[in-house]
Amino acid sequence: MEPFSVSFSFTDHNRYRAAPQAFGRIKHCMDFQAWPENEDEWRGYFDLRALDHFWWPTASELEDWKRLYFAAPVDKRQTPPRLQHPWDFMSMPDAFKNGDDVLVNFEENGERGGRSTFDPHGDPYSDWVHACDHRSL
Repeated sequence: MEPFSVSFSFTDHNRYRAAPQAFGRIKHCMDFQAWPENEDEWRGYFDLRALDHFWWPTASELEDWKRLYFAAPVDKRQTPPRLQHPWDFMSMPDAFKNGDDVLVNFEENGERGGRSTFDPHGDPYSDWVHACDHRSL
């Protein structure tokens, strides 16, 4: 497959400069299959403003969420507001760890823009379509 990219804009150049460092650490872990399990190591790559984008449940909040989630019918689990939360922090490195792609580059792209480039190796969607005896278009 051809590499894909995610383009973005930023408003604070100092905060942007931290992003390539996190990208580089994640890329190194992917390239060498060496993933730290310590949340504190990962947290060091993000400032408090970035960390606020994640869900940090207490043990009792997580238990309450699980109770509500598993009590809800499967087709209703994504609708109750009490079940709607951002990712928990460690889900992000886990997503990269379990992904079937290669991180290629993270670069500034213009005055206030950037681009993250990755090369997807797998394509579970077309594999699923083919497994059902359909044809990708």
